[in-house]
Amino acid sequence: MAHIQKLRRGTLSDEIVSDIRQKIASGEFGVGTKLPNEIALADAYGVGRGTVREAIKALTLMRLLERSTAGTFVASGAQIHAPDDLLMNIKTADPEFSSLYESRILLQLKVVELACQRATREDIAKINQAIEKAERATTNVASLEADLEYHHALAEAAHSPVVMYLYMVTTDAIARAYQTFLPLYQQDKWGTANHKLVAEAVEAKDTARAQRIAQASLERAAEAVRNIVRSQK
Repeated sequence: MAHIQKLRRGTLSDEIVSDIRQKIASGEFGVGTKLPNEIALADAYGVGRGTVREAIKALTLMRLLERSTAGTFVASGAQIHAPDDLLMNIKTADPEFSSLYESRILLQLKVVELACQRATREDIAKINQAIEKAERATTNVASLEADLEYHHALAEAAHSPVVMYLYMVTTDAIARAYQTFLPLYQQDKWGTANHKLVAEAVEAKDTARAQRIAQASLERAAEAVRNIVRSQK
């Protein structure tokens, strides 16, 4: 087991996310490595199991870890994909996520443009599978997982590694601060409905329509998130 130091500031899951991410990026936790269980990690970091569980969930949503009945493992491709340090501090630097959504809208417009041009049948199938998963979701966490899966599939459909990386940085920021975004899924599933419309436009290669719907959806989400953050102050 890699060396883990106890945290200096209580039960902050942020520090666990940052530490495990750095261990993945450096190769200390290689692809396929099985992490210690929650009890062992909580003891090693000097925190409660709930704090460890929150950190593991964030890392899983960021696709750095994957969970199964056999345990929690470093996901395939995690070392290449590991987000940078800037992402770890985005909530502090951008408390209402305004810059996150500004950049996400810009990148989303390019992603859907390229997806309209380049998406294959397999890409469309993955996008629709994520939408179907969202429609079946019965919890906020499951809805968020499906939402992030949709955006990952859409980014893949652009077939542009650099654009996908930049876009996934914003997706990782949402995954990192997932607790803030969960209340979005207590509302009606307007996001899923819009995702379906975007998928239909991508399949029809209607770039203007796909961009228009995607931008409207993100602008609505941005306003909802700002309201959530303000209500928590």
